[in-house]
Amino acid sequence: MSNPSQADKYPYFSASLLLINRRNQRNPRLNKNEHWDLFTMSVKNISKNELLDTFEKLAVRVELLDEEQRLLIRLFQAGQSYKAIAVMAGANEATIARRLRKIVRRISDDRFITALSGENTQGQQAKILKERFVYGKTVRQIAKNTGLSKYEIRKIIKQKTVDRI
Repeated sequence: MSNPSQADKYPYFSASLLLINRRNQRNPRLNKNEHWDLFTMSVKNISKNELLDTFEKLAVRVELLDEEQRLLIRLFQAGQSYKAIAVMAGANEATIARRLRKIVRRISDDRFITALSGENTQGQQAKILKERFVYGKTVRQIAKNTGLSKYEIRKIIKQKTVDRI
């Protein structure tokens, strides 16, 4: 019995890459089903080459990340292995791979651009959305920085993103 190909094992993955490519075209909006397909894809099994391609295609978005995340991506793009980056960062190899996958998922999301544009948001709400969707901070970290409860943070995020999905 032959081994199944990547496309057979992960059917959402190739479709999701098409969706990511579509985001970079003129109309970045996706309908609800396409958006759901993107997030149900198995990003655990994304290859290094696919990560590199995504970072290359979304280079402008990469530049909007904070310095630590950009440095991680630059080391990866320079051909450093997960292990070499992990040694430099003082982290586990799997942690580095997971961080890179999370960054790809975050910068590929429509909410990344929405948070940057500040569309229909102002002041503290815009700051909360930017911290969550651009910098990837957790609800707990945002609550600690803003002095709001985690419930209030979740409520703001839900209010400002539910109509865009």
